[in-house]
Amino acid sequence: MKNNLMFHSRKRMLLIILLLLSGTLAVAWHEPAAAFVLTAHTAQHTAAATAAPELEQRDPQADLHATVAEWIRIIAEQHKLVPWQSASFTIEPLGPGTHGWLVHVLDDQTPVGYLIVTALKEGGYRLAEYGIGERPIFHMETLRESLVRTGLIEPETTSGQLAQLLVLPAHTGRNAAKPDEQPLAIERHYLYPFAAYWKVTRKDPKQTAYFDAFTGEQYPLTKDPNGKSPDVPRIDYQATNLSVLKDRMRLDAFDPYEDLGWIVEEPLHVKAASDVLDPLRAKQRLTLTVELYEDTVLLPYPIIGFAQWEQSEVYLLIYSEGLRYVPLIDAVRYGRLYLNTDSAEEM
Repeated sequence: MKNNLMFHSRKRMLLIILLLLSGTLAVAWHEPAAAFVLTAHTAQHTAAATAAPELEQRDPQADLHATVAEWIRIIAEQHKLVPWQSASFTIEPLGPGTHGWLVHVLDDQTPVGYLIVTALKEGGYRLAEYGIGERPIFHMETLRESLVRTGLIEPETTSGQLAQLLVLPAHTGRNAAKPDEQPLAIERHYLYPFAAYWKVTRKDPKQTAYFDAFTGEQYPLTKDPNGKSPDVPRIDYQATNLSVLKDRMRLDAFDPYEDLGWIVEEPLHVKAASDVLDPLRAKQRLTLTVELYEDTVLLPYPIIGFAQWEQSEVYLLIYSEGLRYVPLIDAVRYGRLYLNTDSAEEM
């Protein structure tokens, strides 16, 4: 009985900490669900919105497109990302059971970054993460190289041919592949920022393999991982409202295996965002570790900076085949943070 009480007490304390880290989360619960969507829409269509009837029904896909366009513009401006300032983008649905989208940010058809956008039940959209680099999340060429190494495809297979084998959620109204009719079926799965993977199923002989969505590393899984854990408290996220970066910094990347203190030391006790941001401001190294898929995978990430937005979430900058901005609230929710003894250098 005592152990159970301690477990539930810790769970309630973690929930309180997560709510504090999310900043304006409690206030956002009581805001009208459509308020953010309308604001994002009018940011690019001011004249049309002014003339529109107040009760006009909006096309959800149009709102999504306008929201993504505005976020890309703001991120490019605030982070001073020149390739993003004139970039185009495409939006694709994420994997089965996911109310979310993968946004490819393209400069002259070359990947320069990505966004992961999720729809909230209460209305509006959340920026689940965003990143910079030529090999972003779910990059088909990264998967192709992994499938060649494991012998699941022939070396002459192109990434374009693999894209035709991608199975999309049924609600999109279009499937690039029908699993029963293809020798190979490819699915994207995104559970949360640190649990994103490819599922590749070969029909004959029957074989299923799982690969990390960033590195392409094969996971030692024999079945679909469970995305829900009883140890992780439920959080009702707020709609993202990007405006101005209040503070940001970026340090040099480092190899978390250079200092293995995170294996034996106690993690940080994070009660507020400052518990993480202050060491970074002091140029101290932090490592984030995440245990996945019933503890079969342990991933260490170097934390090399942050982006603190006005009226929005704090995002930690981690390095994983490129630069990734992941919500601090999710880093605390799903992982552990360790303070390294070595200092870092600011870029």
